[in-house]
Amino acid sequence: MAESLLRLDTPDGESIAVHVIGDGPPLVCVPGGPARASEYLEDLAGLSERRRLLRVDLRGTGMSPLPADRDSLAFHRLADDLEVVRESQGLD
Repeated sequence: MAESLLRLDTPDGESIAVHVIGDGPPLVCVPGGPARASEYLEDLAGLSERRRLLRVDLRGTGMSPLPADRDSLAFHRLADDLEVVRESQGLD
């Protein structure tokens, strides 16, 4: 299944990468573990056959650049980034 890459800008001027794979209702996928890119999630064992997976590379991981201001790696900024993903996809 083909994968595409979204680049989204955050309110504080950073950029995050979102890997989009599959078709169907969207599912935002956030990798676990500190500084871990979403690549290891792959297609969630075939779930992309029924869902559109939005695999988020959090700041400084995978295809998302490491911010010059390391303070922007704080948890609340990462939560704000997920809000950017949600809004970009028109999700409730």
